[in-house]
Amino acid sequence: MAAQRYDYQDLLTFASQLLTRAGLPQVRAEVVARQFLEADLLGYSTHGVQRLPSNCDWLLKGETNPDGRHIVLQATRCCETWDADFLPGPWVAAQAVDRACEMAAENGLGSVVVRRAQHVACLASYLGRATDLRMMVMITVSTPSEAVVAAHGGLTRIFSCNPFAAGIPTGEAPILIDTTLAMSAQGSMNRAHRQRTMLPYPM
Repeated sequence: MAAQRYDYQDLLTFASQLLTRAGLPQVRAEVVARQFLEADLLGYSTHGVQRLPSNCDWLLKGETNPDGRHIVLQATRCCETWDADFLPGPWVAAQAVDRACEMAAENGLGSVVVRRAQHVACLASYLGRATDLRMMVMITVSTPSEAVVAAHGGLTRIFSCNPFAAGIPTGEAPILIDTTLAMSAQGSMNRAHRQRTMLPYPM
């Protein structure tokens, strides 16, 4: 069966409207929707528009804070620590990368540590915000309270997926790396389960 193709602007409008109907302000809804579409365009379909149902559900249940802004807990010239108060992950992550780039432009290095953000989705979708400015970027995520991944050779779930990504500008297209300590994204396993297919590699 051939894959269905959709117009980017139509899909962006659709995704933004879903998030807005769930209670997210329009400007934030568009940022979140763009990050999801960027993930799909980069090939990370498990963290693209597939994330819309869960994100809308979190908004409707009050598990995501649609309003307000992050709190800066600590700040130096090149490093800040934020409390995101469970604002939408893609909204906060995009702001964090942009802020890190601002500090790097002024001081040579910029770092933002964020706590209590909702799921940030695809890390690779944020890399272009830095590489387009000719900056190298690294992003890491950890959820210490989450136990979903077993250690190599084990069966007991003991830590979170711990994804990490890096973007490196070059003379042409940037080098984009997005991987994880887990063998597979949970979204890939969920999709295989729904489609009643096997993963393309042994687990």
